[in-house]
Amino acid sequence: MRIKKTILKDFLNKATMDGGETINEARLDFKETGLNISAVASSLVSMVFGQLNSGTFSDYEAIGEIGVSNIKTLVRVINSFKSEIEIIVQGNVIILKEGSRSVDVELSSLQYIDASRTAPKLEFGESFEIQADLIHSFIKDASVNSEFHIYIATVPQGLMLSNTGTYKFRENIVNTAIVGGFKTKYGSGLVAAFKNLSGLVKISMKTDYPIKIEEVTDDYSLTIISAPVMDAK
Repeated sequence: MRIKKTILKDFLNKATMDGGETINEARLDFKETGLNISAVASSLVSMVFGQLNSGTFSDYEAIGEIGVSNIKTLVRVINSFKSEIEIIVQGNVIILKEGSRSVDVELSSLQYIDASRTAPKLEFGESFEIQADLIHSFIKDASVNSEFHIYIATVPQGLMLSNTGTYKFRENIVNTAIVGGFKTKYGSGLVAAFKNLSGLVKISMKTDYPIKIEEVTDDYSLTIISAPVMDAK
């Protein structure tokens, strides 16, 4: 099967996040509907569920699960190709090929990689759509602090962002679809989730509750769930 390298690279990069939330190893499940990944970050703060649709591939094959370690390294290898790559799985090796150039990548035994997860059932207080770049930009500003948390609060027709730390930023992003009334503090999970997101996302949240971030495009669907930071009582 074949796929454009940029599509595969971008999907895996977003699905494995970054920093302390990086998902280093996971089962990649080639189902009939597409390439699926569901995994928990090493910090246990965030969970990711994603599907790269089968239609993004040429001659797609539902070959089932393979185990991959050091996924970020795999992403860098994928990015080293020029355009479209061919994917061949032979035993415990996945072969990436373009023209006369190929790379053999040893796969990990599935017995050493956690089984795929099922998304938890959560009930949220409010859901709305917003451009991920707006939140990413605020997080970038707050990152001048060596340590910080991000407060997300829904207010009437707006999303209020603020942060802890020496340099405290505040920004109210106008969004007429927001009713308001919920506020929660988040940490590294939120920062990592938004680092690689850039399009329109759907956010679902509630006070002192996990946040769910969903991005759906013609190529893939991605859901990230991140736990809140709870103050000691």
